[in-house]
Amino acid sequence: MTKLIMRNLIIFTFLFSSFVQAQTFTIFENNKKNKALFDYNDPNSLVSMLVQNQGLITSDGLQCELSSEGFYSIDGLKNYALSGEHWEIEGDDANATKTVLLRNSDSESFDDWFTRLTTQGDVPDYDPEVFGALTRTDKLILEKQYNSALVGLSIKLPPVNCYYDVHDIELIFVNANNIYFAQKSAYENKFFICLQLTLEELAQLGRFDYLNEELSKKITGKLREFQLQKREIDSPEYPVYAIEEYSNQHRNATLFDDFNKDEFKYYNQSSSIKRIFPGTQWEIQGDDVNATMTILTRDSDSEKFEDWYMRLTTQGSAPYFDPEVFGYLTRTDKLILKKQYEACGENQALLQPDSELTYWVDYPNPAIYLQRNFETDSTGKFATEFSQLLITERLENKKGYSQKPQVLMAFGDTFASINQEILDLLKEELMQFEMKQDFAWKKIINSKKGRIVKNDELKKMIHCFEINDNGIEY
Repeated sequence: MTKLIMRNLIIFTFLFSSFVQAQTFTIFENNKKNKALFDYNDPNSLVSMLVQNQGLITSDGLQCELSSEGFYSIDGLKNYALSGEHWEIEGDDANATKTVLLRNSDSESFDDWFTRLTTQGDVPDYDPEVFGALTRTDKLILEKQYNSALVGLSIKLPPVNCYYDVHDIELIFVNANNIYFAQKSAYENKFFICLQLTLEELAQLGRFDYLNEELSKKITGKLREFQLQKREIDSPEYPVYAIEEYSNQHRNATLFDDFNKDEFKYYNQSSSIKRIFPGTQWEIQGDDVNATMTILTRDSDSEKFEDWYMRLTTQGSAPYFDPEVFGYLTRTDKLILKKQYEACGENQALLQPDSELTYWVDYPNPAIYLQRNFETDSTGKFATEFSQLLITERLENKKGYSQKPQVLMAFGDTFASINQEILDLLKEELMQFEMKQDFAWKKIINSKKGRIVKNDELKKMIHCFEINDNGIEY
C-alpha cells in the first residue's frame, strides 16, 4: 500500500512539474505582420496608444515596474508619482501610540504647529511624547507636506516616484493575465522589460486628440454659451455646473504641465463669468463624545468677538453645551470667523462666507484635447465614449503632442462620459471622432497567434530573475 501511494505521488509530482514547465507565453515580434502593435506613426497602434496614455497608466494606483537595466538609460524614462499615504507616526510614549498627522488650521504656521505638538502635544488627545518622532524627521520635507495639506485633513507623505518607458518597444509577450513590453538591451543580445500591464488594464487604453484651431474655437464658443445659460438657472443649494480649479492628480502629467493656480486666479479675476452664492448658517460638529451639531450664534451686540470666542472654547454655551462642543473653533480661520461674527446681528446665526463660483473663463487662444475611451458590450458591439474635453492654451509655433500646455478648464471625467447635455450640444463637432470598429491590435493580442515559447526559452531572451505561475520577476 505504501509503495502504491509513493508511486502515485511520484507520478503526480512528475505531471505537476511537466504542467509548470509547460506554462507558455505568446510572443509578438516587431515585423510587418504585427505592424498594428509596433507602428509609432499610426495613432491607432498599440505603442502609440501607450504614448497617449502615459499620464493615465498609473491613475488606478498601478505600480509600473522597470527592470534594473532600464535605469542605465534614465533619459528615456517617463516618471510618475503615486500619491503619498497619510503621514502616520509612532509615538515615544509608553504605549507607542500611532497617530496620523493633521493640519488643524490655515492660520497656524508650520513652526508654530511643530512647536505646539512637540512641547504641548495635541490637547486634549495626546501628550507631547506622542509627537517625539517629529524631532527625528526631515524638517524641510515635513514643512513642505504641511504647507500643501488642506485644513482639517491629514498631512501626506511625499509622493513615490516611479519610472517606466513606452518608447522603442521591440517585443511584446502575453500570458493568461499580463502583457509585457520589452526593449533591446544595449549590452548583450537580450531584451529587458520596460512596462507591465494586466490585460484588463490594457483594455482601458484611450485616445487623446488635439483639435485644430477652428474646431477648438467652435466648441469653446458653444460651451461658453452653455455655461452662461446654466449660471442663470443653477440652484443656489448645489451649483453643479460651476468650474473648479483643475487638478490632474498625475493623470496626464506627461502630456500637460502642472496647473498654474496663479494664472487661473489672474484670468478668473479679469475675464470670467461668475455667480455669488450666499453663505448658509454656520453649523459645526462638536468634539464631544456625541459629535453634537450646533449652529453658531451671536448672543449679544455688546460682546466682543474675542470674549465670545474665549467663552465658547473654555466655558461652552451654558446651560446647553460644554466647551468640547466648540473645539472645532480652534481649527477654523480666526480672521474669517471674526469677520462673519461682526457682520452678524444680536441673536442671529453666523453665516458661512459667500461663495464666488466660476462658470467660465475667457482664456486667449484656447486649444482643446479630446479624450475618448472605448468599450465592447456583452454582445461584442464596439462603442466610443467621450470622457473629457480639456481646454488648454494654444502655444505659438507648436502643435499636437510637441507642446506641453496646462489644462485650464475640464469638462467630463477620466473614466466617465461627458455630461449628456454637452454631448447633445456638441453632437455635430464630435461626430467625426466616433469610431465604429475595434482596434486592430486588440484582435492580434486576443488571437494569441504570435509565437509560443515556454519559460526556459523566454528566460534566455529577456533579463529576469524568475518565471513562475505568478508571472515574471525582473
